[in-house]
Amino acid sequence: MLPAIAGNPSVLTPDPSSLIRLVLGGSSLPGTATAPSALGMPGFAWRLSNDEVAQLLTFIRNSWGNKASAVSAVDVGKIRGAMDRDAAASKPAGN
Repeated sequence: MLPAIAGNPSVLTPDPSSLIRLVLGGSSLPGTATAPSALGMPGFAWRLSNDEVAQLLTFIRNSWGNKASAVSAVDVGKIRGAMDRDAAASKPAGN
C-alpha cells in the first residue's frame, strides 16, 4: 500500500524539496515478505518542465484537505540543477 496524500508530512512540510526530488527522480519501495512485488514511481524530470512540476505539487499540497505553500518553478529549477550536478559528479571519469 502506498502512503496517503492527505495529511502526509512530506506533502505538508514547509520545504517542498523532497517532494520535488520525488517527482523529478522517482522512487521505489522494495518488496518484502508480505508484499514481494516492489512498488515504484518513475521520475518525470525528462517529461515535465519546472513550471509543470510546480503546478502539480502546488495542486497536491492544496488538495484532499492539505493546506501548504505553493511550489515555484524557481524552487524546482534549483532542485533539478542540484540533481543534474549530483548525477554528473557520480559518473566515472571518462564517461
